[in-house]
Amino acid sequence: MDYRLPALPLTISILVGIALWGLSNIRLGAEEDDPGIFHYPPLGAEITTVQEGESFVAAIPIRNPNNRAGRIVRTDSTCVCNVLKTEHTFLLPGQETILHFDVANERTSGKASQIVWLYFSDPEFDPLEVRIRWNVEPTVTVDVLPPNQREMTRPEDPLWRDIGRLESIERPEDGRNLVKNLLLSTTPKQTPEGGLEVKEVLYEGSIWTFTIRRLNDQQSLVLLRAADPEAVLPQGVFEETFTIRTNHPRKPEIVMELGTKIDPEAGRQVDNPLLNPPPCAEPGHGQGNVAIAAHAAINANDHPRWMIDHARRSSLTLSPRDRLPTLPR
Repeated sequence: MDYRLPALPLTISILVGIALWGLSNIRLGAEEDDPGIFHYPPLGAEITTVQEGESFVAAIPIRNPNNRAGRIVRTDSTCVCNVLKTEHTFLLPGQETILHFDVANERTSGKASQIVWLYFSDPEFDPLEVRIRWNVEPTVTVDVLPPNQREMTRPEDPLWRDIGRLESIERPEDGRNLVKNLLLSTTPKQTPEGGLEVKEVLYEGSIWTFTIRRLNDQQSLVLLRAADPEAVLPQGVFEETFTIRTNHPRKPEIVMELGTKIDPEAGRQVDNPLLNPPPCAEPGHGQGNVAIAAHAAINANDHPRWMIDHARRSSLTLSPRDRLPTLPR
């Protein structure tokens, strides 16, 4: 006798299919209202933490949510610092593939995120959107203390954190306004034996001078001032570097870029950083040979600053400027 399971009613089959599709969306981290948007990790899942200096690598499942096949022809993202690759570019309706994501984590700390878009050849298809999150445990962070901050703590605004380049524009007679206050910090877990210590600052230029002040076992200040605040500064654009040497075994040297422009017209007009951006990093420095996309922004205190790609942060000072907080002597 031929025994066969009774066929499921059409309604039940449809409901089962919808349920399986929903479970698949959850597994992929796709949004219910827009199956072309993916979250990694899925919302509510544990977020991966990597050490500063290490790469964050992820294999992210994605799917073609369209009702016909499509070919992925281009990728884009919020940062040029990553490496992207899909295992398959031609996807049937509902077919899954893997997006491989790799990003270094130099000068990065705390919560990190990027968005990746994958574009199909069919112009009627919306691009797939992948929202990626991870955490970075810092070794030694370098932050600029904002002009209106008096506490010796990391700035809340991420634009002042994880700085790799300093920018200053002043008039020749305003050497006293050449002021930068860097806060170096480490975490209790990363604190070296005897506490974090800035040993010295190496600088071959003549415009700036550096003062080191240790605050506690996890924090030190590096104060930048004009070498001679009362002297008339030489006019020109000076692209320099300085190196902060620490006692931390994982980060013994921190190379910083320093751009100083001395111009009689400083403060009378705001330079457009899109037209004259700072030079890109050399290959192997920071996130690699990164092109900087920047725009000027003015905060409530009329203090111009740079908002740039998280891979390379810059702190810009223009005249006139706010007074900096009183620092411990």
